[in-house]
Order: sequence, then structure tokens, then C-alpha cells
Amino acid sequence: SFLVSDVGGVSAAMAKVSKKKPGHQAMMDFLTIGIDMMTSEATRELLKDKEKIPHSGAKLIELQREAWGPLGYDAEIGCQALNEVDPKGQKELAAKKEEFMVTSMRAYIRAIHDRRPAKLERSKNIPRGVILEFFEACDTRMSLPETMEALLLHLVEKKSVPNQVIIGMQREMLEDFGWEADHGCQMLGRIPEDYPNDKQMVQYFQKWQQVAQQTCMKAIQQHQANGGEMPEGVQGQGPQIQKVDPELIPFVKKAKSEIENMTDKERQEFINDEQMKKKLQVFMNLPPESRMSYTKKLPDDQKVEFVKAQMIFQEVMIKHIQEQHGQEAVPNAMQAAKGGYAATPS
Repeated sequence: SFLVSDVGGVSAAMAKVSKKKPGHQAMMDFLTIGIDMMTSEATRELLKDKEKIPHSGAKLIELQREAWGPLGYDAEIGCQALNEVDPKGQKELAAKKEEFMVTSMRAYIRAIHDRRPAKLERSKNIPRGVILEFFEACDTRMSLPETMEALLLHLVEKKSVPNQVIIGMQREMLEDFGWEADHGCQMLGRIPEDYPNDKQMVQYFQKWQQVAQQTCMKAIQQHQANGGEMPEGVQGQGPQIQKVDPELIPFVKKAKSEIENMTDKERQEFINDEQMKKKLQVFMNLPPESRMSYTKKLPDDQKVEFVKAQMIFQEVMIKHIQEQHGQEAVPNAMQAAKGGYAATPS
């Protein structure tokens, strides 16, 4: 993440700063200044210089934090205040914060692309630090709205799982870092041999794999919620996804919107409700062809709640499967990277 609070140790600007918590307007000013800075040509040109700025992401955060000083606030206190913004009670500020974070991610990905060397490496190993940053950069790109738009467009036009779109983005990112894609894939395939006991490397790889899988799954779910057909090749891969009946689409959209505003704790409590657990158990015991009709017979207010429970339950199951099998899957997935990426369903 590139929210300013994630990195410490950068001094505030040379101004008298207050130890008080910034209010609404001060935080809005900080976010606006940051967005303007990150979208400026001056910042873009600055981040292109690899010699002066080895790590564009760290520099970007440093530039963000410097805005607190002139506003008269301590950077640490300001960042903490932003972390505490309530999405429900401070909607305007939360929306601006979201814009700031998306702008941060775009500026970072743009900087990596701008720093792509004219000649790509085709023989050397990829340094450990570059591999780790590559994984992080891929995860960041998966979070961008334009990435989801590209996946949804593929689903509409090609009517197939958009894993090749994600793979293409990963390969492009590899070349932005300076490694020819096919050679880079071969180098990533050597990770088990080159870093056999590197826990951090395994963690970064697993996260990279999971983020790609989850992004692909989210695109398919959104496509269905928009009224699209289930793409070929999805059935039988992981938790089964059922096609959405057109009659239920409004309830799916409402459920998805409500889930986005729930915390992890609220989601867990929701599906742990005894009555909901019983309903889900009945639902899971039904044959696949009967599940849709069961849902459609519920009263409208219960449809939203039940669809919401199904969606949360599916998320929990996917996460559980990844936690249980992630370690075993890593060597095979890395081996598969020799011919391409194995980070998404195929």
C-alpha cells in the first residue's frame, strides 16, 4: 500500500508543527496536495532518475509525508488520523482518501514503466530485491480500477476466464523491471533452488499468487452481477460458482455493495449467526439445480441477506483453501513459472 502512514522515519518540513490531531479540512487539504503532487509532470520526471532515486515507491511516500509540515502538523499524527477515518461517518473524507490511494498506486506503476531500460536483460539472474518488488508491483496493479475494467471487458468480449489478461500484465511488469519476459519466467522458476529457505520470498510469492487468483475471481463475480454469463472453464476449479439468475441480479448487486462496507469482523459475525448457519447448511445440502430456486423463494429482504451470506462464505472458503494448501502449491506453481505464470486459474 502507498498510504503515507505505512512508512515512517521521514522528517516533517521545516515548519512549526502542531502535536494536535488534524481536523477534516486539514486532512482534505493534505490529500488534495498529495494528489496534485503525484499527478504532476515534475514528480513524474523526478521519479525517472534511477541513480538518484533507487526506489521510486519509497520516494513517493517521502514526498507525500512532506506535505504535513507546511500544513502545521506532525506527519505521524496526521497519518494516524487518516488511518482512523470512518468510511460510514466521514464519507467525503473517505472518498478523498480512496482517490489519494488509487493515485498513489497509479503513480508508482507509472514510475516503474517510465524506468524501463531500453535493453532488456536476457541472461543474468534477477536480484532478490527486484523479485520482491516485482511481486509487490504486480499486487499493486491488480488493485487498480483499470485492471478490473480490462478483465471485465475481456469477459464481455471473449466470454472466457481473463487469466491470460493477468498473465500479460505480469509479463509486461517483468519487462518494466528490465527482464525479458520469457527469461524472467525462467529465473522465477529457479526460486526454489536459489532461495530454498527464504521465508520472505515464499510469503511474497504466495501473496502474489493469491492476489492474482482473487482478482480473477472478483472479476468473474462482478461480471455475473452485471448480468453476464458464466465463462467457460470455471466450473470444477476451486469452489464452484453458480450462474446468477437475472431475477436475482438486483439482490446480488445490493449484497455486494453492503459487503464492501463491512469490516472483516462484521463479515465473520454475520455468517456465524446461528440462524444463518442453519440456512446455509440447508442450502449446501441441496443439489446444485435446486439452490437457485431455493433462493428465489425467499422474501425480498431475506434474499439480500442470504446472497450476502453466500458471498461472504465463499470468500472465507477461498481464503481457507489458500491457507491450507498454499505451502504445498508453491513449488509446483514456481515450477510452472518456467513456461509462464501459474498465478491464476487456467
